[in-house]
Amino acid sequence: MCEPVYVFFQSGEAALAPQALPAISTAAKTLIEGKLSAQVIGHTDGQEGNDKTLSERRAAAVKRELVRLGVKADTLEASGHGLAEPLTPVAPGVAESFDRYVIIDFCGPDRFRK
Repeated sequence: MCEPVYVFFQSGEAALAPQALPAISTAAKTLIEGKLSAQVIGHTDGQEGNDKTLSERRAAAVKRELVRLGVKADTLEASGHGLAEPLTPVAPGVAESFDRYVIIDFCGPDRFRK
């Protein structure tokens, strides 16, 4: 079963935290060894100002690190979805740290099939 990689961020930040680097490194190794492509999709919790722009900056930061680790840039598609896909839905106006994330998805739509 394929599992995408999640990278979490501090509120309002697009900079990679040191604790995010091992997950990105693992994803880079998987992408390189499997000769895979991936979508790198940024998200926010809705409490951070311009959610679309921040989510795009988060995705770009993860993509830059993957490329620095040897993943070919043309195999990565980065985008930002803002607060459209929360991991942990909460009441309006409530921030949830798990919703400040980037997903590195190299599984594709078939990952939902059994």
